[in-house]
Amino acid sequence: MKKFKNIFSLYHIFHKRFWKKKGFLVLIALVPLMGLLLGILSGMDSGILTVYLAAEDDDAVSSEIIGSLMEDEGIIRFVGSNSEDAREAVIYGKADAAWIFCADFGERVKKFAERQTANNYLVSVCQREDDITMMLMREKLGGVLYPYVSHEFYLDYVKNEVSSDIDEETLDSYYAAVMPEGSELFEILSEGEQTVAEADYLSAPLRGLLSVFTVFAGLTVSMFFKIDRERELFIKIPDRYMPLFTFGYHFMAIFDFCIVMLLSLAAAGAAANIGREVLLLMLFALSSVLFCMIIERLCFGLGALTALAPLLAIGMLVICPVFWSIGSLEPLAKLFPPYYYLLSSSGGSIADMLIYISAAAFVCFILHVFFPKKRNAP
Repeated sequence: MKKFKNIFSLYHIFHKRFWKKKGFLVLIALVPLMGLLLGILSGMDSGILTVYLAAEDDDAVSSEIIGSLMEDEGIIRFVGSNSEDAREAVIYGKADAAWIFCADFGERVKKFAERQTANNYLVSVCQREDDITMMLMREKLGGVLYPYVSHEFYLDYVKNEVSSDIDEETLDSYYAAVMPEGSELFEILSEGEQTVAEADYLSAPLRGLLSVFTVFAGLTVSMFFKIDRERELFIKIPDRYMPLFTFGYHFMAIFDFCIVMLLSLAAAGAAANIGREVLLLMLFALSSVLFCMIIERLCFGLGALTALAPLLAIGMLVICPVFWSIGSLEPLAKLFPPYYYLLSSSGGSIADMLIYISAAAFVCFILHVFFPKKRNAP
C-alpha cells in the first residue's frame, strides 16, 4: 500500500513538472488557439468559388433570381456586379465565372417555353476554363432557373393542349398547389449530433484536428518519459509497477489535453451533448495513452521517437476522416485512436472504441511483460 502511495506521489510531482515545461505549455496553449482560429475562419466569408452576377437590364425576374443567389451562404461566393465588370473579373482572375442574365429575362423565359427565339439561351456563362467545378456550378444555375422555366412550360402546354379559356391566375394557383418544392424531393439526414445546417465546413474539421493534435502531444509526452528514464528518475519504482506507472505518466498529461479539448469544442459550439462528449473523451484519452505507450516501447531510442511522431501526426491527418474519408485507407485508419473517436462522435458505436482499447491494452501487456526494457534502457 505504501508503494502505491509513493507512486501516486510521483504522479503528482511529474504532473507539476509538466506544467513547468515550456514545450508542454506551448502544446496545451495551441489547443484552444486552434479552436479560436477555426471559429474566426468559420465566421468569415466561407466561399471557395466566386461567381459574379449581373443582368443586362432591371428585369424583375432576373433581379429576384440574383437576390436569392446573393443570400446563399454555401461554398460559392456570389458577387453582384454589372455585365462589363463581371466579364473583366473573369478575365483578370478575380472570379471563377460570371453569370449574366439576358435583357427582358421574364419575357425571354416565356419565349423560350414557346420556342419563339432562335437563340434560346437565358444566361451567358463566362469562364476561363471548363472543368468539373464549372460543370457543378452550372448545375446549380440550372436548378435556380428550373422553377421559372418549368412554370412557363406548364402555362404554354395547358393553353395550347388543354384549354385556352382558363385564366392565368387559376393556373398559377393550381401549379403552386401541386408543384413540390425542391427540398421535398429528398431527405437530409445527419448521423451525428449536429444537424447538417449547423455543421460548417470550416469548423467541422475542428474535432479531428484536436484529436490528432492530442495524440501528437501524447507522443511528445512519451519523449519526456524517455528523457526522464535516461536520467534514471524512475529508479525507485519496482519493475512490476513500471507498466502502471508508465500508463499514469501518459494519462495525467493526455487527460489535461482532453479537458482543454472539451472546453475548445464547447466554446466552438461543437459539443451538443456534454455528457456524451465527456464519455468519448475519457475513452479517447485511454486509447491515446495505450497507443503512445505502444509507440514508445517500439521506438528503441529518443531519436527514433522524435522522428516518428510528426510523421504519425501527418499520417493521421491524411488517413483518418479529419478533412475527408478515403475508403481504401480505412484499414490503416483503424490503427489510430482519432479514427474511433471521430467515428463515435459522428454517431457511430462506442463498442468499436472499447474493442480498440482492449486490443491496445493486450498489446501493451505483451510488450511490457514479455519484452521488458532494462532499467538503463532509453
